[in-house]
Amino acid sequence: MYFINMKHLITVIVLSFCCCVLCINCAAEKPPGGGPPDTDPPVLVGSSIKSGSTDIDSLLTLEFEFSEPLSAPSVLSAIRIFPLGRHDTNIRVRGRRITITPLKPWEDDLVYTVILGKNISDLRNNQMTTALQFSFTRGDKMPRNIIKGKVHGLKPGTTATIHISRNTAHPDSVLAAPEYLTQSDPEGNFLFEYLPADVFRIVGYLDLNKSNTYNPLSDGVCVPDRPEIVPDTLKTGVLDMLAVYDNFSTPRLLRAKNIYPGETQLEFTKDPASWNAREIFTVGGAVVDTIIYDQKTCVLYHSIVSGDSLRITIKGLKDYLSCAMKDTSFRIPLNALNDTLYTFDQRQQTLFVTPPPAASRLQGTLKSKTDTVEIELEQKTHGLYALPFAPSVVRGEWHIIMPRNEAFPGIFVDSVYIVPLSLSAPPEFSAVSGFLETPVPPDSRIILESPGKRYETACDAHTFTFPEVTAGTYTLLWYRDRNRNKRPDPGRPFPYERPEITYLLEKGIQVRSRWDVDLTEPYKIPVENEE
Repeated sequence: MYFINMKHLITVIVLSFCCCVLCINCAAEKPPGGGPPDTDPPVLVGSSIKSGSTDIDSLLTLEFEFSEPLSAPSVLSAIRIFPLGRHDTNIRVRGRRITITPLKPWEDDLVYTVILGKNISDLRNNQMTTALQFSFTRGDKMPRNIIKGKVHGLKPGTTATIHISRNTAHPDSVLAAPEYLTQSDPEGNFLFEYLPADVFRIVGYLDLNKSNTYNPLSDGVCVPDRPEIVPDTLKTGVLDMLAVYDNFSTPRLLRAKNIYPGETQLEFTKDPASWNAREIFTVGGAVVDTIIYDQKTCVLYHSIVSGDSLRITIKGLKDYLSCAMKDTSFRIPLNALNDTLYTFDQRQQTLFVTPPPAASRLQGTLKSKTDTVEIELEQKTHGLYALPFAPSVVRGEWHIIMPRNEAFPGIFVDSVYIVPLSLSAPPEFSAVSGFLETPVPPDSRIILESPGKRYETACDAHTFTFPEVTAGTYTLLWYRDRNRNKRPDPGRPFPYERPEITYLLEKGIQVRSRWDVDLTEPYKIPVENEE
């Protein structure tokens, strides 16, 4: 009898334990298993308040219900209540519902704005497509002023966070402690509502490190078309901003290495601008011949330097955001030629030869599967030779005996070098032309671009022409070149420089070889809000 009772007791305990485990598992929030993957973002389906509400209860609890259960950590990090620091609340997440309970009464005649940031995600880490904004007050009046804007240049999958403040004029302070903030949608559109008619400083950033806060060393910035704005529905129109995927810190030289007596490589913390003049670099007191830029590095081709070291001077170097590097002069060891062989590297229509030969032309025999021809390469500068065009694409091996080089008496020149080469046919061009509705600002410039190709021209009265365009699908854009340097400059937040933003005119322009394109419909450049 005792044995039977004990058996029943053990059975009851085991069953009770299993029920507890099942209850715990059912109560735990976790991604559902099985079925197709969930890629739908959470959507707001109900709220206890409408944006713009007045005469609210002093202890009103805000409730927001979504289409699916939410990740509590993402909610807690993405909710902001403005004005910052004016009110303490308790935020709770239960499944699909968010509740925000005030710990003391909402203040009289103060406009509050709650931002539900787009980083709010479901249990599958699907984020909302855009931020949500709700403004309310205990008073009986709500200011109707807005700031409406658009961020240009956003890359796919990126949104911008926009900050405004009346409390400070420095952009870094606005980014660190905004009075209000909002987030753009994927197309770059953003909106502030129910603002007082005061002067606001505006700036934005791109949260590239996904920290939900601004980090000046890793995040990009958004430069506004004007740094200050007074919200006014009837007058301001759309405020434009430019997305810049980098920071405006000063570039620095990381390392310098002499490769050969006539070739030196430099590496910087940021990409140097390709439009830097040759004169900013001098080697051994002489201006360099050619500069080849490759992201953060550049290779200087210069006259051969004798001795055991060389002096490099850099004056006026700017990165691609026009941030200037401090002028510097330094000496590095000269790398004597140790190798006894030439090396060859083809890049499009240029052949790089190292070390640089002492010949203005190189002659050799190109052997392909179908033909053998003599070709000659003409020197562009030290170590760089232009490849000729062929009637059609030719791939083969170029056989050449290199001429003697007095600068490198030990270099091997007696036997034949075999160099893989690819010759291309001359490009076939077409003209693209169009016209603009007048009036057209005299500093307007038109851009025609596709991946890997870019053409730019000025407007002649209200017409434009691109005389030599290769085949492809193009986008037409325009910008105002206020400083007349023939490139769109990104501007900067501080000291403030106005960005030169490119605006879309048309997509999907098809250009075929040897077939001129006339864009018959006139394009309108809006100028009413430019000044």
